[in-house]
Amino acid sequence: MPASVLSDGGCSRAGGSWRRSQARRSLLVTRAVGDDDAPSVMGDWRAFRAKLVADVGVGKGWAARQAQQNLQLLEMQNPVLAREETWAHATGAPEVGGLLLATPDVSRLLGEQYWQAVVLLVRHDEEGSLGLILNRPTELNMGRGRGGLPIRLQGLDELRDSFSESRLYCGGFKAQQVITLLHGQRRLEGSVEVVPGIYSGGQDAAAAEVATGGMSQHDFRFFAGCCTWQPGALSQEIAAGAWQPAACSRTLVLKQCLRLPVPLWREAMCLLGGEWAETARQQRRQDEGSDSDSE
Repeated sequence: MPASVLSDGGCSRAGGSWRRSQARRSLLVTRAVGDDDAPSVMGDWRAFRAKLVADVGVGKGWAARQAQQNLQLLEMQNPVLAREETWAHATGAPEVGGLLLATPDVSRLLGEQYWQAVVLLVRHDEEGSLGLILNRPTELNMGRGRGGLPIRLQGLDELRDSFSESRLYCGGFKAQQVITLLHGQRRLEGSVEVVPGIYSGGQDAAAAEVATGGMSQHDFRFFAGCCTWQPGALSQEIAAGAWQPAACSRTLVLKQCLRLPVPLWREAMCLLGGEWAETARQQRRQDEGSDSDSE
């Protein structure tokens, strides 16, 4: 049976305005990375704010080393993205384009499936909230052969051919029949800006660019499913201590979470610095059963 994929309808049921604007332009939620210049400070208030808080960053100790270890892999996968600055800082409230970092209490509060989850918030307004878990790769890819999606994608053969080796991530536990594509290419026809430097849509143009060698499969990320919250529910979970909201650079959102030397959750927490970096250090010791900070 054909699947209703690359359609934002399922993931957008948490609210209306974002769903309607996306549906008019694209069959997919997309964000990608590539040859576009990084958004300027004047064009992105989030980057400007990050510079204002940079003086309370991670310093040069253990936390800084954690935040640097993934750079070498990114340089191989996406050299253009690797040249951009990577940053994150805590915020007092959730915001679109920012992260929700699971706290050590999230498993007790929400369930084991959210352990060390890093969620990109795609929408947050009076109608509800919607996010994508960034760090849950599946064993499936977008291809049609062995290891590929065991479903038919109507009218999307070219997409599957172009992205045959692209890993599929679990974006959440709602609307898992819906596939979302994330990228950073503002010039792709059909793409929609979510926040400066991060876009949704334009899958046909993306497939054509990859097929002709204009862009790489590493520039794009595919997600099945999403996380949704009814109005006020996310704020309640944050108040209960399940999530730490944070702003971040697009490098954390757009890079692949495959074979990372340092897990994305730990990297993001270390970038926040202070008590969050210490939490990451303690969690690493607990997870690995070690008292060593040698890495």
